[in-house]
Parts: sequence; structure tokens; C-alpha cells
Amino acid sequence: MNLIFAPQELKNLATPCPDRIIEQIREGHIDAAASLTRDMAGSRIRLHDFFADTCTVLWSFAGERFGEPCLEE
Repeated sequence: MNLIFAPQELKNLATPCPDRIIEQIREGHIDAAASLTRDMAGSRIRLHDFFADTCTVLWSFAGERFGEPCLEE
């Protein structure tokens, strides 16, 4: 059977990034911890942008559908 993810990859995907960073520091893998920190910073920016875009679309829809005065409320 061909798996898409190896068991360790699944564990990494299921473990929050801060926990993975702490684990790497405790094991003395400082370069790996620094790499994870950079990855986390990048993903935070992408997530922020996604939510900002989602809010813009929602507010635009509500403004067009119900009128801009409803946005103030």
C-alpha cells in the first residue's frame, strides 16, 4: 500500500508548531527549531491574509446586499 504521508509526517502535521519547536529545542536541534520558527512565521502571515480577504469579501457582500449603513451597526 502506498501512503501519502509517512507516520512521522502525520505526527508532525497533527502536532502544533510551537510544540514541535519546543521538542526540537529540548532535543538540542537548534537549527531545526529555528527552521520551524521561520515556517510558523510564514504560515501565520498566510493565515492572516486569508482571514483579511475573507472579511473583505463578507463585508462587501453585506454592503451590496443590505446597504452600507448596515456595516456600521
